[in-house]
Amino acid sequence: MKKKKLLLVVLLVFFVLGMLPGLKLSPVTAFGADVLQTTPLTAYELVRNGSFNYNMLWWSKRGAGSNNAQVEATIDPQGGPAVRIFSESDANFATASAIYQELYLPDAITKATVGFKVKVAQAFEGQPPVQGELINGWWAIVHIDSNNAPDLTNNIVSGAVFEQSQSAFTDWLTYGVEIPSEYITALNAARANKQRLAFILGTISNGSRFSLLVDDIAIQVDGSRTHPNFVGEIAYIWDGKLQRISPNGANPQPQTIWSHPNEAYGLFNVRWNPTATELAFTSDHESPFSAFSADVYGIRMDGTGLRRITNAPSHADMQASGLGRGAVRVSVTNNYNTFTDPIAFFRIYVQGAPEWGVLTLPSQFGTTEVTIPSVVDLGTGVIQDIVFLYSSSACGAVRRYVPGFVDIVAGQTVSANLVFDGTGCGLSGVKEATRLSWKRDGSELGYLVVSSPFRISAAGGGPGAPWWQGAGLTTSPAWSPVNNQVLYGRDLVGIERIEPDTEQGGTLLVPPQQGGYPDYPAWLPNGSGFLYVENGNLFYSSSQGANIRQLTFFVNEFVHQPSVSPDGAYVVFERQSGDFKLLWLMEWDNPTNMWPLTQGQRPDWSRVNPSAPTNPSPTSTPPPEQLTNRVYLPSVTR
Repeated sequence: MKKKKLLLVVLLVFFVLGMLPGLKLSPVTAFGADVLQTTPLTAYELVRNGSFNYNMLWWSKRGAGSNNAQVEATIDPQGGPAVRIFSESDANFATASAIYQELYLPDAITKATVGFKVKVAQAFEGQPPVQGELINGWWAIVHIDSNNAPDLTNNIVSGAVFEQSQSAFTDWLTYGVEIPSEYITALNAARANKQRLAFILGTISNGSRFSLLVDDIAIQVDGSRTHPNFVGEIAYIWDGKLQRISPNGANPQPQTIWSHPNEAYGLFNVRWNPTATELAFTSDHESPFSAFSADVYGIRMDGTGLRRITNAPSHADMQASGLGRGAVRVSVTNNYNTFTDPIAFFRIYVQGAPEWGVLTLPSQFGTTEVTIPSVVDLGTGVIQDIVFLYSSSACGAVRRYVPGFVDIVAGQTVSANLVFDGTGCGLSGVKEATRLSWKRDGSELGYLVVSSPFRISAAGGGPGAPWWQGAGLTTSPAWSPVNNQVLYGRDLVGIERIEPDTEQGGTLLVPPQQGGYPDYPAWLPNGSGFLYVENGNLFYSSSQGANIRQLTFFVNEFVHQPSVSPDGAYVVFERQSGDFKLLWLMEWDNPTNMWPLTQGQRPDWSRVNPSAPTNPSPTSTPPPEQLTNRVYLPSVTR
């Protein structure tokens, strides 16, 4: 088959994106400019997943047919995956079958190359090629906007892969081209004008017998990226670890702060305190030894000073304390009909015990007992808690918490009575603490217990106290950086604002706009507005819920947990596609300026550069009076 020379054309029809009505904010000017940092880039890869190893998650489909492109697992030259783009017979470039991906150019490029492999193949079994049928495969770098799929009506650079009659299939052919300097100029101009760009590759024919197989798409550029010399570090969770990384790229290797000790890890959130001397995080690594299945912990930036903040002290601290120990003989009376709802297992933990006590629950109205040995005595007059865990056919696994259960006496065995009643599947039993936020002065932490807001002193204590009478919260309560106001997301409602110390109910700021539910509010540092997520994309709102703008337009990808830079100009967020999670940096008022940082999830950007605390961390063991803030369960006798 005769191959035509790759054709390059340029159409300088620029589509300047108009800003939506509302706030015209220049973030760096508003919050103070930083010294700029310029990073040279060589052979910087713009296309993600050009070998289609991940089921085309980062590529979007375009065309009239719902199945106009698909990944086939074993079809490339090495027996790996490639994408098949089915031809259509309408010969319309604007609507023809294609795949596309948005490109994020650095600030300036000096060189760009485009390469890929293609193969003309049979589209459907039993439909051989016909002499003279036209197959046209093409690629382009085009403008896109928020409302329309990319097309060739405003392209910057385009090229033909095939543009000729076909009477036979081809083998795999490799194409590559360096884009000429005049087109580099056009791309730089589009980038400077804040225009969104996409790479698009597709095929058409005058029949439906051909398809175009594509693999190893790559666009590489030389150039540079310029951004402020960022203040602060980004903490995040990845692969069962708490990690931190500089957003400047000067230290591209993340540093591990703490690793979860269990393979079946559960790390749920991490937040720097306002002075970046300590991070709070939520973890389930002491789940068997707490009223919560996941607690709030504190740790310094270098991994020292680990302490439990909710339900303090931690199990590890108690076992290493050197305090005296005693035993507890627990008598359990079953007041529940276990004949109709059998109990699979029943375990008891007394605060300070090294392990759970295991017993077989007797039939209804029966009594049995278990002795829990070697329980740490936390002090005279400190009434220690009990947690019992059971599983029934009606309720599944249930955790019940009984505060102020028994006073341990070192060197002695004390007795305590427990009446078990499984009615209501645990009633007011508590679960994990998640979704953290620091008060602006670092004195308190806010968090969710299930879907209700709680707060606790940074020094630590019991399970904490209800923050306000709210329920159905779906997102982190975000404490304002300038006052006591709190933003939060509520299921089926939207993002609300409340002043918990003076208000009984919240004020709705952002109702659903895009068919989803607003989530993950993140304040700008001066309190003038906030970013949030809805339907997988990032949005801006003023502090009064006005001037709302959509900032990203991802397809098949989802934003989670944005965190704004100290100067208010940039944001880091988790960008998820399937099981793949990457942290991205973006100038939020110029969304064309974004780039990936590292693999990770649930990021938080510190307000200042991290440092060791000038004073010791708050004590892990709270004063006895802090242990009296408790939630009592029914059907318990002491």
